[in-house]
Amino acid sequence: MAHRDLFMQVQWVNRDVVWLNLLFLFTMGPIPFGASVLGHYPSDPIALQLYGVIMVVASIMRLVQLTTGSSDKPLPEPVTNQPRTAFPSAS
Repeated sequence: MAHRDLFMQVQWVNRDVVWLNLLFLFTMGPIPFGASVLGHYPSDPIALQLYGVIMVVASIMRLVQLTTGSSDKPLPEPVTNQPRTAFPSAS
């Protein structure tokens, strides 16, 4: 839900925003692992530190993605309903 709510605020998208999105989603993968380690070793400080680092990195990526995508920068080119082709015609 948070990812969808984040992209409701995005005003423009370019390659940087797409890469930031991929990095953000990449940080979501280790969360179950960190939670599992913390569940198996609840009194181990390393397990808590591992989970904390994973959550901090995910939070930082979300903040970076939010500040990059929700700025008032204009679109790099006008948006049209014309289909884009891989090889534009030379004419």
